[in-house]
This record gives sequence, C-alpha cells and structure tokens, in this order.
Amino acid sequence: MRYLQSLVLGLCVTVLVGCHEDRSGQEAIATTNQADQEMPIDSIFEPVREKAGTSNRPQEPEQEKVITSLEPQKPSVEVDVINGYLDDFRGCACYFARNQEELKQEKFIYFNDYQQKALVSINGSRISLVGAAKGNPSTLNSPYKDSKGHYEVTVTIQDSQQTGDEVASKKGTLMVKDLKTGASQSVPFVGECGC
Repeated sequence: MRYLQSLVLGLCVTVLVGCHEDRSGQEAIATTNQADQEMPIDSIFEPVREKAGTSNRPQEPEQEKVITSLEPQKPSVEVDVINGYLDDFRGCACYFARNQEELKQEKFIYFNDYQQKALVSINGSRISLVGAAKGNPSTLNSPYKDSKGHYEVTVTIQDSQQTGDEVASKKGTLMVKDLKTGASQSVPFVGECGC
C-alpha cells in the first residue's frame, strides 16, 4: 500500500495536482489546484480495485460456478516408431512393425537380438530391455524389463511361418506396461526373426 501511495504522490506532482499526507501518515490526500478539494487516495483507486477484484466495497455474492466433471487423465504409454535397422540388432535378430507397410518402410516398434536384449521406443524415449527368461525370445512369451524397473514388455507370438532358410515371419501382440502407473498399450505387430 505504501508503494501505491508513493506512486500516486509522484504521479500527482507530474500532472500538477498537489498531494500531501495527513499528519498521522495513514492516508494520502490529493488536492487539485483548481478546486482545492481533498479526496482520499483510496477513492481514486476504487475503479482499479474493482477490476482486480480487491475492492473495499461490499461485493455481491459470487454465483456458484458449475464445472463439468472431467475424468482424470490416465497416464499413457505410447509405443513409438524407430526408423531403420539398428547396428546393435544386425545379424540374428527380430524386428517388428505395426503393419506390413511400416515393415517395408523399416518403421519398427520392437527389436531383439535373439538373446536377452530388446529395444522399444515409449513416449518418445528409446528403452533398452532385458529378457527375464533364457532362450530364444522369438518363441518365448516371457516379459522383458528395463534396468530401472519402469517398463515391462511382453511379446506374444500368434503366428510364425518359415519364409527362408534362417528367417521366419511373425505376427503377434506387443504388450507394453508402465509398472509405476499401471498404464499399458497393446500393439499388434508383424515382423521377422532370423539370421
């Protein structure tokens, strides 16, 4: 309040209006040179206070605001595309895409190295995973987890057909679960495993 009073006193001098404080220093009084009328500074700022909602005047009771109920936003898990083959997964590996077109365009959602290592992209971040069971992960439906214990990824193979000497096409479902929030996403895939 003192700051406002100082500001008003400075403004009054600038616009050629005389200002002074009463002897108690409690209220600033503005007087005009023309009419020499005294007016409390508070009354000058009343319209500004009303706009800001800090008026000293009694206010009308506020209308009750009705807010429509919004469902709380559930945390989401979004499996993203990784473009192209990755050097860490050359040679014997599995690589899956959401559909045949993305498979041909090399837009993958999952890689594994036929051992214990796998990779997915979740919510824009690449997540390295380790398989829980030993053996060929292209035939096991065991979960993979990241090192921080945040995500679990399960590959379920629903169809496998030999397409070459050391290559098999795969169809199935990739289930990604955020272990901290419980959010999950199930993504159907097509892909290949081979050497």
